[in-house]
Amino acid sequence: AKGVAKGYPSIEHWVKTVSNGLYLLARTVSSLRGVGLLNAPRIRAIVSDINRAIRLSNLVLALIDKRTDEGVISPELAKPKRDAELKLCLKDVYAIVPHHCGDHRSCSERHCRYKQIIRALKARKKLQKVDYTKEVVEGIYAQQSRFNGANLGATGKGRAALEHVIRSRIDENNVASLVRVLTSNSCENFFMMLTKYSEGKRKNLGQADSWESYQLLCAGLRSNDGDDSVFFNKILAELHVRRSPVRDAYCRKKNQWKEKAKCRKKSVEYKKRQAMSLKKKAIRMGKEAAKKERHMTEKMKPNDVGPVKAKKKRASKPQKCSNCHELGHSCKDCPEPSRKKSTVKQPGMSE
Repeated sequence: AKGVAKGYPSIEHWVKTVSNGLYLLARTVSSLRGVGLLNAPRIRAIVSDINRAIRLSNLVLALIDKRTDEGVISPELAKPKRDAELKLCLKDVYAIVPHHCGDHRSCSERHCRYKQIIRALKARKKLQKVDYTKEVVEGIYAQQSRFNGANLGATGKGRAALEHVIRSRIDENNVASLVRVLTSNSCENFFMMLTKYSEGKRKNLGQADSWESYQLLCAGLRSNDGDDSVFFNKILAELHVRRSPVRDAYCRKKNQWKEKAKCRKKSVEYKKRQAMSLKKKAIRMGKEAAKKERHMTEKMKPNDVGPVKAKKKRASKPQKCSNCHELGHSCKDCPEPSRKKSTVKQPGMSE
């Protein structure tokens, strides 16, 4: 509710709103439609540049905070440095649309490739006394930049509409919270856990079981961080609760069980048992595959790899004649007279 809780923007949702606004412009503004204008690759490049500028400022602020905590920078000097960085971040974000349109006057060297090339050429000129022209800079920029150095052909109202999409979503009021927080995933995960363990948002409105949610959250944090969990120890200090020796003994025993399980899995006997179980499984799967009722998709076996080898023909046994009982020929080709008794019918005999 307004006046009760302060809302912090998340960079993921914020970048998505900027992207949606640019796509809406590409559909509705006719002066931004066409070749070399506001197409999908150009929108992705603009959004990527904005995201990079904000994340870089977040890293700079984190470095200033770290040096302040270490005592390298005094708190009096840290505050103007933070304000200057936030102003520079806002300036870099506002300069992205002119940068894509070919106007690099308001760009900073830490983001603009065009100005980085000029700085490198100036240093080279001092060392080698070689002059450079605008054509040389643009040629190098075309080789090293995206879109082969092609600029966004937006002028007049189209360019003003593009700048309005960004300026309407970030200004002096929310740039600090956007750069500082950067993402609200941790907050969302925290409230998701509270919702999960308190049986829903509606029931938690009465605060009847909110302390139970905190207990479960503390237990989860301590299981992740161990006994050095800062949040868990802070809650115990506020409640004036001492650690139970019974619970500490149980935790030590549980950690010993975990260490034994790790050592057991690293042992040679465990690996042998695992290999044996895999062999048994392979044999069992082979028997299943050999069943007649099982559908076989391919006749080729897994071992049939490489050049096809011709099957060896079995050597046939020598043929034995049934007439003379000698090997090497059949009874049809037998040179001996047939030994079968010929049955001749006698006259006058009926069948």
